[in-house]
Amino acid sequence: MSAANLPPRPKQTRGAAMHQAMTRVSVVGSIAAGMLMLIGTILFLLSSHKIPGKGELHRLPAPTLSQLFTGSEYRSPSAYLGAGLLVLAMTPILRILVTVTHFWQAKDYRHFIVSVGVLSIIALSIFLAWR
Repeated sequence: MSAANLPPRPKQTRGAAMHQAMTRVSVVGSIAAGMLMLIGTILFLLSSHKIPGKGELHRLPAPTLSQLFTGSEYRSPSAYLGAGLLVLAMTPILRILVTVTHFWQAKDYRHFIVSVGVLSIIALSIFLAWR
């Protein structure tokens, strides 16, 4: 059967588009987090630090968020590990943002309000944990 004789592909539904976008966010977030943590692990193994035991983890220097975002600690293994964990933690939040956007565009306000509620609970939890 030639390409000219193939039946037209059905249009993608909104639900399928949302699922595809959420899958893309999950895959990209997971790969980015994995790469950052792999770089951090390699840098840690190449550094002069010995691998800490369970009781010594609190002594490792932990970069601040500003150091992670400005790149001032770009050679610090813990900066890459921290950035990888941050990306990994943000991936589900980005999935919820994709859901909120799709429900708004579909004018499905009931699911939009539920999604915004979930996002609000997460934001409140982060805010209270940071205080």
